[in-house]
Amino acid sequence: MPKGIGELTPLQTLKKFVVGTRTGGEVGGLDELNGLIGLRGELTIESLTNAVPVDLYVLKKQSCLQSLILKWNERDDNGDYSSTNKDEEILEKLCPHPNLKKLEIHHYGGLKLSSWLSSITNLAEISLAGCWRCEYLPSLHQLPALKKLHILNCPNLKAIDIEKEEEEWPCFPCLSHLEILDCPNLTRMPLFPTVEQKLSLQRTSSQALVRTMKKAAPDTEEHMSSSYSCPPLSKLTHLKLEGIDDLESLPEEGMHNLTSLQELFIFECPRLASLPQAVQHLPSLQTSNIWRCPQLSTERCSENEEEDIISLDFQKTSMGSAYPYCPKCSGQITKKVILRRRIPGQPQLGMFP
Repeated sequence: MPKGIGELTPLQTLKKFVVGTRTGGEVGGLDELNGLIGLRGELTIESLTNAVPVDLYVLKKQSCLQSLILKWNERDDNGDYSSTNKDEEILEKLCPHPNLKKLEIHHYGGLKLSSWLSSITNLAEISLAGCWRCEYLPSLHQLPALKKLHILNCPNLKAIDIEKEEEEWPCFPCLSHLEILDCPNLTRMPLFPTVEQKLSLQRTSSQALVRTMKKAAPDTEEHMSSSYSCPPLSKLTHLKLEGIDDLESLPEEGMHNLTSLQELFIFECPRLASLPQAVQHLPSLQTSNIWRCPQLSTERCSENEEEDIISLDFQKTSMGSAYPYCPKCSGQITKKVILRRRIPGQPQLGMFP
């Protein structure tokens, strides 16, 4: 960005601030942002890999800024680790005003995120992507307005504010949408009983999900004024589990609570050996796709097409795919059905992809 842009104090709209490969002369640095106190709406800061650490907190005065997107240059797992400390210094000085509602961080190279993240109390949505070295996140469950959390491709991430196993796990207070993708080492994080729109876990651990499902329903009188006043995940409508290597089963007691679930998708979970019986009695379930789970096997099947098809075995082919297999009929099911109810007036439960 040109040197002197920070003197445009009345400026309200600046969609993108690109950090140059050098500063000085006619090129301005991050400190130019300190003077742009009138910025509002959304701001994207790109090429932070080129940034030089500054002494000022350059975004603390922008009280009308609603959305902030921070982008470092994309790096692979074998990238230059010497930038770790610099990335942490730069992120620390990019602390926004507490009024910020949405934050995205891409390709950050630090080992941990700045502690200020848990103090931006109006944050409603956080997205982290490609933070390839990050191992720990601060106390995100202390954000009272956080509704959407996306964590994508953070292969070394181990925990969100939890250093060891705990008897009483903290909970996100009002999280309604959670997506975790390609975070295989993330085993410790707050529970998420209030998620209602979408829960998508892909190539990560199932431990937090199982703990959440097993969490006891809150005492009605004690939680009358709390957002967490219903059984865990009782408002969840869409659940997707893909490539979850440590998932062996889902807790029966937790599955009973999924009374709002409309869509269930389970794909490539190699250790999944059983499904709770409760999955067949979920009142809102409309679609159930279960695919490539070679250990999943059941014993009951109805030969009468007018009765419920309650459960099916899965036969693994030489190509590694799994197809529905009926043990009583001794043959592969030709219809594209995984779980189906033959109940008049009720929707079909599942279509095999």
